[in-house]
Amino acid sequence: ANKIESLFATENLSFSFSLTPYNMPWQSLPPLIIICGAFTITGLGLRGLDNLFLGRNRRIRVNEFEYQLDQRTLKVKAAKEKTAKEAKETQMKEELQKKLAVSSS
Repeated sequence: ANKIESLFATENLSFSFSLTPYNMPWQSLPPLIIICGAFTITGLGLRGLDNLFLGRNRRIRVNEFEYQLDQRTLKVKAAKEKTAKEAKETQMKEELQKKLAVSSS
């Protein structure tokens, strides 16, 4: 019983508390810079790859309205390309007809 009582005796307890801040050694700075740089490069790299392959930022949690808006945008782009292609073909035909009219007269 003496051993157990001596373990919990308050006179044997000693606490030390200091308000001085812990100074980090300068040797810990390069690994922190490398780790922060790696996270930064990873984030920027993923965003860059999304922009490269998708042409925009990756969309997370797309709702029905945004999905339908994307589908509408694709249809509008396709219609514009079709109209531009038809206009170019019409212009080429008119130029060819003018050249034929000039060369035949």
